[in-house]
Amino acid sequence: MATEDPLAVVGRPVPTGREARLWRVLVELAIQVDEAIAAHAEAMAAAEAAATTAVSPGPRRMRHKTRPMLPGRLENLVVEFDDAYTFFVEGMTSLPTEAQMLALQAIDRQLAAMIRAREAELWTERALREDARWSEAQRMAAAVIEAFAWPARRMALVGASRGGGVGRVGGREGDRWPA
Repeated sequence: MATEDPLAVVGRPVPTGREARLWRVLVELAIQVDEAIAAHAEAMAAAEAAATTAVSPGPRRMRHKTRPMLPGRLENLVVEFDDAYTFFVEGMTSLPTEAQMLALQAIDRQLAAMIRAREAELWTERALREDARWSEAQRMAAAVIEAFAWPARRMALVGASRGGGVGRVGGREGDRWPA
């Protein structure tokens, strides 16, 4: 009896090998914006709650477990995308469809343009939340995943696995999973 990946969506194979590395990086790119927005909204709500109450609320339980924005995190992710993209393209055993190639080239051009801009503020958590270029990169990453028919449910799970909430990428809601 063959073991099935419980996270795979029927008809959508889970990427393996070179595809898996590229897929993982694209998932990470696709969740970055939502994660930064959720963390900021939570911090603002906590600050507002603390300002309106005279009594210390005690330890707060965060709804989303987000990673701190470490220096170089975004830059490293973009470099990792470039490596994964190059590795994927060099190891292709068959040509992708036109839609797949166009989606890959679009995200590659977007990230390359962001690097060429040489704007230090573009690589901050604030820019991740507010700069339209990051929203566009998020949309493009989700488009590549869709073009390759990689499972969206697993993509949502990767995002949800950080905090046990609902993973949301590219406007789709994922299933609720325990933390």
